[in-house]
Amino acid sequence: MKELIGFEIKKLLNKMLIWACFAGLGLMTVTMTANWLAPPAFSVQEDRNGQKVILEGHDAILRNQEIAAQYEGLLTTDKVKQILDTFSFSPAMMEAQHIEPERQRHYVHNLLFDTLARNGFANLDGSYNGTEIDDVFGPIASDLVMGYSSGWEGLSYTLIYDFLVWGCVLVILLSPVFSDEYTRGTDALILTGIQGRKKCPAAKIIASYLVSLTGSLILLGIHFLLFFLWHGTKGLESSVQLGELGLFFNTPYVISWKEAFGLSCLLWLGATAVLTSLVLLISAWAKSSFSALVISFTLFCLPMFLPPSGSQAVNLICKLMPINQMQVFYLFAFDRLNLGQWQMNVAWISIPMTLAAVVPTAILSKRSFARHQVR
Repeated sequence: MKELIGFEIKKLLNKMLIWACFAGLGLMTVTMTANWLAPPAFSVQEDRNGQKVILEGHDAILRNQEIAAQYEGLLTTDKVKQILDTFSFSPAMMEAQHIEPERQRHYVHNLLFDTLARNGFANLDGSYNGTEIDDVFGPIASDLVMGYSSGWEGLSYTLIYDFLVWGCVLVILLSPVFSDEYTRGTDALILTGIQGRKKCPAAKIIASYLVSLTGSLILLGIHFLLFFLWHGTKGLESSVQLGELGLFFNTPYVISWKEAFGLSCLLWLGATAVLTSLVLLISAWAKSSFSALVISFTLFCLPMFLPPSGSQAVNLICKLMPINQMQVFYLFAFDRLNLGQWQMNVAWISIPMTLAAVVPTAILSKRSFARHQVR
């Protein structure tokens, strides 16, 4: 069986198109990392005694971490006011640098200042506008924890887009698993063999899951390695709502980056497994590799364009489809489920959803190929 699985893995990877897809994914990873995770993308601008000081790259990361350490802890309105007052540019510096005072809010300052300004606490001139934290974050405001979130948010943003590209690569990679045998006419040779209806289909399925899940783990490992190299582990306890990009601003409950990333990894791996099972089933049912590819791509992308439903349950099921599940912030926008005396994050639903998709579709794929009518 090991030899069969190894043979099927080689068949999956031994195509120029697949390696071209891997090269495209690698280019996407490099681009996203350079824009959202690597030091050159970060900048801090400060007013020091009327002089403008600009820090870039890793120096900016260290400065943001230093500022975040001064104010880490529970978010308060007084802390918001203090940050905006402390890091606003002085009139003398703005005049010397030809900065428009009435547009100061649009200029880069530092992570905390920019986050608070973007969340509606600052006037256009950068001054505190009197907004209370309850006005912005509602009932969860007093439980939010401030800290260094820039690296974690950049990592999340990068992984979301890289997993969407990885999903497209998987569709191209896996859609010919069964259907290519029909196209080439080799199904007749396989199905008339001793193990053609048992071990061969099983080997194809196992090889497909090994490639897809191993690739996902490698993708996660590369990103986390780069993240820890440049950002360290600071900010794990900070709340996701206080991110500069606002990816998780609509999360209606308090959750730290440590919890959010654990659940995000669960969602990315679950979405990969469900997508693999879906493509395998279509590949077994399709009449040719081309039709399997077209149908798989359509079903993968379609849920992203479906309009919201009036039913919360229908919306949740739609967001659990692979392409939406890979965009994890959709599922964090749902409130937690009340289960008696305790609550559960809806992301945990991905586990039974994954099992419900993987097990039956693996069985159906195997049976469909084994019972294929050879002509």
